[in-house]
Amino acid sequence: MRKIALLLTLIMVFTVTLPALAANPFTDVPLGHWAYDAIAKVAELGIMEGTPQGDFNGQAPMTRYQMAKTTAAIVDLLEEKNAQLKAEQKKEVQQIVDALKAEFNEELKLVKADVNQNKEDIKDLKGKVDFNKKLSIVAIVLSLVAVASN
Repeated sequence: MRKIALLLTLIMVFTVTLPALAANPFTDVPLGHWAYDAIAKVAELGIMEGTPQGDFNGQAPMTRYQMAKTTAAIVDLLEEKNAQLKAEQKKEVQQIVDALKAEFNEELKLVKADVNQNKEDIKDLKGKVDFNKKLSIVAIVLSLVAVASN
């Protein structure tokens, strides 16, 4: 009887713990972490991978290479899902995209204007820096001439 009770206890423990252990793709993301579900989802979908050691390293900055890989994975996933949509669903998605464009059109125009202004400001600053470099060289040459003539 004790063996059966022990066996049932082990089965119950494994039934409860194995799915939780299998679902956790990264060793450094505890089940109760606030971003656990999102991290598990992007791992499950193949959008993001962890380190070879099995860590997610959530505090580490993302490189441009990692961003490119992640973006490409998202695009591939969207293309795959889009191919599976029916005509009615594609129409609904397009309506949502159009509504979002209309909703944020003014904000996007402002952001674009800010970016363009920033580009102009940077161009002006580069011109000023170049002028100051030339002015500094002239000042150095004049100083050398003054020292040499004394």
